This record gives sequence, structure tokens and C-alpha cells, in this order.
Amino acid sequence: MTWWTRLLLAVGGAVALGLNAAPSGLLDILAAGDRALTDGQPAHALLLYRQLSSHAEGKPPATLGTAQAQLAFAQQETAGAISAFDLARDAWLAAVPYYGFDASIRRGLAETLLGLGETLAAAEQWSAVFAANPADPSLWYQLAPAHLERGEWEAARRAYDAIAAAEPDNTEARYWAGTLHLLTDTIQAQGHLLHARTDPFYAKRSDRLLAALSDLQNITDPSHAAGRLGIAFLEAGEPALAEIEFRAALAQEPNYADAWAYLGLAENQLGQDGRMAIARAIELEPDNSLAHSMMGHHWLGHGRPHLARSEFIAAWQLNSTNPAHLADVASTYQAEGDLASAEAWYQAAVRQDPDDATFWILLARFLLDTLSGELSDGLLVAQKAVALAPEDPVALDTLGWAQFLNDKPRLAETNLIAARQRDPSSPATHYHLGRFYLAQNAWQEATESFEHAIALDSTCRGCRRSRPGSYAQLAQGAIAEMVH
Repeated sequence: MTWWTRLLLAVGGAVALGLNAAPSGLLDILAAGDRALTDGQPAHALLLYRQLSSHAEGKPPATLGTAQAQLAFAQQETAGAISAFDLARDAWLAAVPYYGFDASIRRGLAETLLGLGETLAAAEQWSAVFAANPADPSLWYQLAPAHLERGEWEAARRAYDAIAAAEPDNTEARYWAGTLHLLTDTIQAQGHLLHARTDPFYAKRSDRLLAALSDLQNITDPSHAAGRLGIAFLEAGEPALAEIEFRAALAQEPNYADAWAYLGLAENQLGQDGRMAIARAIELEPDNSLAHSMMGHHWLGHGRPHLARSEFIAAWQLNSTNPAHLADVASTYQAEGDLASAEAWYQAAVRQDPDDATFWILLARFLLDTLSGELSDGLLVAQKAVALAPEDPVALDTLGWAQFLNDKPRLAETNLIAARQRDPSSPATHYHLGRFYLAQNAWQEATESFEHAIALDSTCRGCRRSRPGSYAQLAQGAIAEMVH
């Protein structure tokens, strides 16, 4: 629809504007401005609308066109975008005397306020539009993630609730509505998450949250209930929400050591310093293997593998039946480049629990990522992992990657696609598929896979403190190489 058509709809026809009697030159200017805007040339459109506004008859349509063009220009800007959005807001307000706060004005204001980061004010404008036409949730799609990034949890929940009400089969809206309802209303949360889990993309995360809801039925201690929800949020990849629950648990029970340890983990994932929280857990319970393990991961994440190893070994000595501690020790040697020691500790983890595919996967990825030994060794280990867990998407991804590195492209494609089908939210699988497609000179498919990896791999999907993960960084590097 052209701006001229929108204008007619907004004011009830050209007669109301007096443009039917206007010189044909003004109509030509208006049409030229509309074309420039449609062609993605907002700066040129602005010049034409300003020329139009110098005539009394052209003032009303010029103000609306200027507002639309100013918004489009701001959305194209990279430098000085905030000041451009300020100008857009002034332009929309200048159109109000002619058209009032009708739906088109409110929509434009909402998009402009969103560009300025004023998400709550944007939501207020959009709510009025949505109330008049609840079948159109389009701008909620912009507002909802913006609220998430700003940590405006209640506003984000309302936005996703609105999308889910208008589109009941929208699994993204269902997942986020359910996740955010967990903060206040577990009954509402369950209904949304049960629907979201029907989508393979949200199945794993939804199942982890639903498992927590099931566990809550048998937990009477409010601090432990909050702690259980916090762990579920961590498992779902949402440390910002986990932080809320662990702090709620500690408000109920300040000496809850596990909550302190997990709070430190959440803070580390958010780019904060979680060391003090984990140290508090160790102070409260010096024999807590979980707390020592968390401290090890803290030091490993800060590039101090020797300090991490001391903590991982302490955790192993306190709980020698858990092979995860052995794998953690292996990771410290891997970080230092001591591949022989790393392999020995990964092998020890496999020997301690040879029926758990997890440790075969870790050993396979170590062999493949470090090129320790022969590539065929990594392939054999990956095959063992899939034999133990034939439906596990991580095992299938690892096998597909091993087959790709071992020059078995057909088998690699089969298993990588199978992994993606089972878990479309895995950034590792998308990155590996990108590498596979790149080797086949399938540039478009490679680019799409790398872009998926970048979009999916962050430390926190729903908060402003998100950082790109390792696969996102690898995918960014691959795209940069493709461009050059």
C-alpha cells in the first residue's frame, strides 16, 4: 500500500484534505516522495515532503510522510541513530494535530520509541493499537524481545501473552510466555510450556522447565523451590532468570550453600564476577563438591586452568564416584595444551562410566578439536557414543562432524541433519553444517547455517548482558572469510 493510499484511509479521502483541488504539481511531489520511501531512499523522500509542506494544501500529508521517512531514515542509521529517532518522534507528534492519535500514528510512535530504547512507552502506544485490533500482534514481535533484553520481565510476559492469545500455535510466544510465567504463576506456565514442547526447537528447554514444575510438587521449602527453578533456568540457558530465583532462595535461607554456588555460576555466565558467591558456598560447606566444581569452572573461564584444576581435584576427592570431575580435570590440561594428560583424564572418565554417552562425546570432541592422535580415533569414539545413545542429537552431531573431518561427506550430512532435526536449537550443529556446506561450495546454505549458529549461541538469550559463545565466534569468523 502506498503512502498516498494510507493517507486516504487515515483521513477518509482526498476531499477531506483538499488535495483534489490542489495543483497537480503537489500530487506529483507527494507521489514522488512515496516512491522514494518505497524504494528505500528516506533522505530523498524527506526533501520532497518538506517541499510539499511549504504549501498549505500539502501540509497534512507532508507531516505524515515526513514522520514515516524520518523513522525509516533512523532505522537505516548506524551512527547517531538515537538523535535520528528523536527527530522521528518529533515528526510523529507534528502529525497528531492533523490526524489525532489514530492507529498509524500510534504504530509509528511505538516503533520510534522502541528505537530510542523506551520500551515501556512503546508498549503503551502499541497496547492502544492492539486493543482496537487484537488480531494484529505484529509490533509485539519487536517489543517482546526488547523487553527481554532490558530485563523488563513482566512487560515481556505481557507481550508474549498477547502474541500467544492472537496466535495460539506460535510456539516461540508460548515458550517465552511459559518461561516468564514461572516467575509468578506456575499454572499458566505449564499450559504454555506443554504447547511449546511440541516444537523440536523448544522441546529440550521446555522439558527441563516442566521437569522443575513436576519437582516443585514435592518441595515444601520455599528456598529450595526457588533454587530448583533457578537450576532449571540455567539448564534452559537463561542465567538472568536463574539469578532472580537464586537470590530469592537466599533471601529465604541465607546459608543455602548450593544456592550461593549456583548464583556464582549464573553471575559468571552473565559476565559478572561470581567468585565471591561461590567462595561463600565453600565457606558455608567446605566439603561441598558442587561448590568446588563451580569455583573450578570460574577459574577456567578466567584463563586460570591451574587454579581450576585444584578445585576440580578437590571436588573429585570429595565425590570420587562422579566422572564429570575427571572430565573437568581433563579440560584444564587441554586448556594448557598438555594433550597427553588431557586425554588420559578423559579416558579415566570414560572408564569410570563406560555406559554414559556423555563422556564418550567429550573424548571424541577432544580428539577431533585438538587433532590429538589420528582423526579416525575420534570417529571410532563418536561411533561408540551414538551406539550408546542413538537418538541423542549431541552424539549425532559429534559423529557427523567426525565423519566430515574423516572425508565421509554423505554420512556426515546424514548425521548432521539428523542432529538438527532432533535439536534445531544447537549452535554446534548449525556451525558444523555450515562448515560442511562450505566444503561443498553451497554458499547460501553455509551462510544460513552460520547465521543460525550466531543467533543461537549466546550466554543469555533473554537479557541485555548476553555475550556470543564459542560457536558464534567461529561462525562469525567463517562468514568473514567467505566475504573476503
